[in-house]
Amino acid sequence: MKVPISFLACIFFSVIAVAQGKVFPVIKQYGQVEDVPYAAMKPNTRTDYKIVVEAGERISDKAAIYDPLDMVARMYNLHAYGGVPAKKIHISFVLFAGGAAAALSDEEYNKRFGMNNPNTGIIAALKEAGVELIICAQSMAKQKISPELINEKFITATSRITAVTSLQQKGYKLYQL
Repeated sequence: MKVPISFLACIFFSVIAVAQGKVFPVIKQYGQVEDVPYAAMKPNTRTDYKIVVEAGERISDKAAIYDPLDMVARMYNLHAYGGVPAKKIHISFVLFAGGAAAALSDEEYNKRFGMNNPNTGIIAALKEAGVELIICAQSMAKQKISPELINEKFITATSRITAVTSLQQKGYKLYQL
């Protein structure tokens, strides 16, 4: 009995797809990574990864985790999954403009949107992993967000522009979401 090659290929790729699982190497509950042990190109485990990510898009769903925060968790987890040690993963997240509300304290978020900030957990997890969390003070001023209204895990920068350019001077590469 002859079995068509296309049939065997379907079975092979189905087995691989079923074998894949969801993993969270370092930042648990956030930044889901697919288990892909067959990947041929992996990060260099000896390289110091210095990455700055900026996010300013308006929060579309006030009850959901801000997507750029989850993407930063995923970025961290992907490098860890690839074998890069934590001491070689340096990520700074710069929040500005319409995204600034993601950094609000639970109390202030509740005043503005009628619920606790859904980002509080991921902010804590990112900080615990060593991600530097920065918010643009220019954006804060424009949106009438005073420093005491933001989550204490964030530091304020004069601006998103000065934060990013300062980090670039230290060797950080800008990653566009």
